Amino acid sequence: MVIVGPSDGRGVDIDVKDIIYIVGENDKFYYYDESDNDWIREPGGGWGKRISYQLNSQNSASPRLYMRGGNDDIYYKTRGSSSGWIKLINYNTRALSTIESTSSSPISSLTHVDSNYNPYYSGSPMTIDYVGGAGFGKVMQAEEMAGSFSQGLYAAGWIFQPFPPVDYGDRIFKFNSSEGMWELIDGIAKDIAMGGPQDDVWMIGDNNKIYKRVNNDWVPTETGTGKRIAVADDGTPYIIGENNKIYKFVEQ
Repeated sequence: MVIVGPSDGRGVDIDVKDIIYIVGENDKFYYYDESDNDWIREPGGGWGKRISYQLNSQNSASPRLYMRGGNDDIYYKTRGSSSGWIKLINYNTRALSTIESTSSSPISSLTHVDSNYNPYYSGSPMTIDYVGGAGFGKVMQAEEMAGSFSQGLYAAGWIFQPFPPVDYGDRIFKFNSSEGMWELIDGIAKDIAMGGPQDDVWMIGDNNKIYKRVNNDWVPTETGTGKRIAVADDGTPYIIGENNKIYKFVEQ
C-alpha cells in the first residue's frame, strides 16, 4: 500500500469518487489535493464522524457531500462550496432510502449515498421494513452498508429480529431483490465498500485484513490491513490504516 499525502496525515473515515475525502482525527473534513500532495480543509467548516461523497449519475447537479455530525444528525452541502452544511435528517425522525424505508428508530450512521443523492442509513439501531423475510422476521439492525444497482446491496453487522432476536455480529448479508429478503453470505466484515467500473465489492475483515469479492468468494490481498475502506471511480481501494494513515491500495 502507498501512503496518500504527507506522512503525518491521518483520518478516521474515508470516501472517494474522483476525489478523496476524509474525516480527520480532529473530526474536520479534508480532501486530497494531488497537485500539492496535501490534505486541504473543505470550505464551509463543520465537523463530524462520517463522510460520504457522491457524484450525480446524470451530471445534472453539483457533487454533494453528506456527513454524520457530532450530534448524529445528517447534513449535506455542495462540494467545494463555502456555504455551510444543511441539515437533511434529524437523528430521531423517519427517513427513506431508495431500496427500503426506515422506521422511527434513531439513525446513527450514513454509510452510502446512491447516484441520485438518496442516502442509505445504517447504525445501531436501524430498523428496515421490507417485502418478504421468510424465516428472518422483518425488523433488522445494521452497522455498515454498500450498494449499487448492478451488484445490489450488501450489509454487515446485522441483527435479525424474529422472536427472539438472533445476533449475527459482523456477518454479511446481500439483499435478494427478486425474493425481497436479505440472505446470509460468507464472511465477517468491519467495513464494506463498493465501487469502480465493475462495482467491485471490498471489505475489511474481522482480522483487519483486506478482501475483494471474486466469483462469490472473499479473496484476501497479499498485503495490507486497515480500519475503513472506500473505492474510487476507477476501482482503486483507499484504506484508513490501523495507524489512521491514509493508503492507496495497489493490486499486485
